[in-house]
Amino acid sequence: MTDYASANDITLGSKSLYFTSKSIAHANRTSKERKRLTIPARSYEDFPFKRKRMDLYWDGDSFIYTDYKDKFIIKPNYEIKFKTTKNGKKHVKKRKVCLVTAGKVTNSNDFNNEKYHKVV
Repeated sequence: MTDYASANDITLGSKSLYFTSKSIAHANRTSKERKRLTIPARSYEDFPFKRKRMDLYWDGDSFIYTDYKDKFIIKPNYEIKFKTTKNGKKHVKKRKVCLVTAGKVTNSNDFNNEKYHKVV
Protein backbone atom coordinates (compact mmCIF):
# COMPACT_ATOMS: atom_id res chain seq x y z
CA MET A 1 0.00 0.00 0.00
CA THR A 2 2.78 2.40 0.92
CA ASP A 3 4.68 1.76 -2.32
CA TYR A 4 1.53 2.17 -4.44
CA ALA A 5 0.61 5.39 -2.62
CA SER A 6 4.09 6.81 -3.13
CA ALA A 7 4.21 5.89 -6.82
CA ASN A 8 0.73 7.33 -7.46
CA ASP A 9 0.93 10.56 -5.43
CA ILE A 10 -1.53 9.37 -2.77
CA THR A 11 -1.01 10.98 0.63
CA LEU A 12 -1.05 8.60 3.57
CA GLY A 13 -1.97 10.30 6.83
CA SER A 14 0.07 7.81 8.82
CA LYS A 15 2.25 4.75 8.47
CA SER A 16 -0.13 2.92 10.82
CA LEU A 17 -3.68 1.74 10.25
CA TYR A 18 -6.16 3.11 12.76
CA PHE A 19 -9.49 1.67 13.92
CA THR A 20 -11.75 4.05 15.83
CA SER A 21 -14.66 2.98 17.99
CA LYS A 22 -16.88 4.97 15.61
CA SER A 23 -15.58 3.18 12.52
CA ILE A 24 -16.19 -0.21 14.15
CA ALA A 25 -19.65 0.84 15.35
CA HIS A 26 -20.46 2.14 11.86
CA ALA A 27 -19.38 -1.16 10.30
CA ASN A 28 -21.51 -3.10 12.81
CA ARG A 29 -24.61 -0.92 12.95
CA THR A 30 -28.02 -2.54 13.30
CA SER A 31 -29.08 -1.93 9.70
CA LYS A 32 -26.01 -3.84 8.48
CA GLU A 33 -26.60 -6.61 11.03
CA ARG A 34 -30.14 -7.12 9.71
CA LYS A 35 -28.75 -7.50 6.19
CA ARG A 36 -25.95 -9.80 7.44
CA LEU A 37 -23.26 -7.44 6.18
CA THR A 38 -21.24 -7.25 9.39
CA ILE A 39 -18.06 -9.20 9.93
CA PRO A 40 -17.23 -11.22 13.04
CA ALA A 41 -15.09 -9.70 15.78
CA ARG A 42 -12.46 -12.34 15.06
CA SER A 43 -11.95 -10.87 11.57
CA TYR A 44 -11.02 -7.51 13.11
CA GLU A 45 -8.60 -9.26 15.45
CA ASP A 46 -6.99 -11.26 12.65
CA PHE A 47 -6.73 -8.40 10.15
CA PRO A 48 -3.27 -7.10 11.20
CA PHE A 49 -1.83 -10.58 10.62
CA LYS A 50 -3.86 -11.62 7.57
CA ARG A 51 -3.73 -8.40 5.54
CA LYS A 52 -0.39 -9.25 3.92
CA ARG A 53 -2.03 -12.35 2.40
CA MET A 54 -5.13 -10.43 1.29
CA ASP A 55 -5.59 -8.83 -2.11
CA LEU A 56 -5.32 -5.05 -2.17
CA TYR A 57 -7.30 -2.71 -4.40
CA TRP A 58 -7.44 1.05 -4.94
CA ASP A 59 -10.79 2.56 -5.96
CA GLY A 60 -9.65 6.15 -6.47
CA ASP A 61 -10.59 7.13 -2.92
CA SER A 62 -9.75 4.23 -0.62
CA PHE A 63 -7.63 1.12 -0.38
CA ILE A 64 -9.50 -2.14 0.10
CA TYR A 65 -7.95 -5.27 1.58
CA THR A 66 -10.06 -8.36 0.88
CA ASP A 67 -10.08 -12.11 1.16
CA TYR A 68 -13.29 -12.00 -0.93
CA LYS A 69 -15.38 -12.77 2.16
CA ASP A 70 -14.56 -9.70 4.25
CA LYS A 71 -13.22 -6.35 3.17
CA PHE A 72 -11.35 -3.68 5.08
CA ILE A 73 -11.63 -0.18 3.66
CA ILE A 74 -8.74 2.20 4.39
CA LYS A 75 -9.30 5.93 4.05
CA PRO A 76 -5.66 6.95 3.48
CA ASN A 77 -5.72 10.54 4.74
CA TYR A 78 -8.60 10.82 7.18
CA GLU A 79 -8.65 13.58 9.79
CA ILE A 80 -9.72 12.62 13.30
CA LYS A 81 -10.36 15.02 16.16
CA PHE A 82 -9.81 14.24 19.81
CA LYS A 83 -10.00 16.19 23.04
CA THR A 84 -7.02 16.74 25.30
CA THR A 85 -6.32 18.70 28.43
CA LYS A 86 -3.13 20.69 28.80
CA ASN A 87 -2.41 22.93 31.78
CA GLY A 88 -6.03 22.57 32.89
CA LYS A 89 -7.40 23.77 29.54
CA LYS A 90 -9.34 21.64 27.10
CA HIS A 91 -8.09 21.48 23.53
CA VAL A 92 -9.26 19.77 20.37
CA LYS A 93 -6.42 18.23 18.40
CA LYS A 94 -6.53 17.01 14.84
CA ARG A 95 -4.50 14.22 13.37
CA LYS A 96 -4.32 12.61 9.94
CA VAL A 97 -4.56 8.82 9.97
CA CYS A 98 -5.26 5.83 7.74
CA LEU A 99 -8.74 5.00 9.02
CA VAL A 100 -10.09 1.46 8.70
CA THR A 101 -13.70 0.33 8.47
CA ALA A 102 -14.98 -3.05 7.34
CA GLY A 103 -17.81 -5.04 5.85
CA LYS A 104 -18.84 -8.25 4.12
CA VAL A 105 -18.09 -8.77 0.45
CA THR A 106 -21.51 -9.26 -1.08
CA ASN A 107 -20.28 -10.13 -4.57
CA SER A 108 -16.64 -11.03 -5.26
CA ASN A 109 -17.20 -10.06 -8.91
CA ASP A 110 -17.45 -6.44 -7.76
CA PHE A 111 -13.66 -6.32 -7.81
CA ASN A 112 -13.77 -6.95 -11.57
CA ASN A 113 -15.37 -3.52 -11.93
CA GLU A 114 -13.10 -1.02 -13.70
CA LYS A 115 -13.37 1.23 -10.64
CA TYR A 116 -11.05 -1.15 -8.76
CA HIS A 117 -7.36 -1.27 -9.58
CA LYS A 118 -5.55 -4.25 -8.13
CA VAL A 119 -2.36 -3.31 -6.34
CA VAL A 120 0.42 -5.82 -6.97
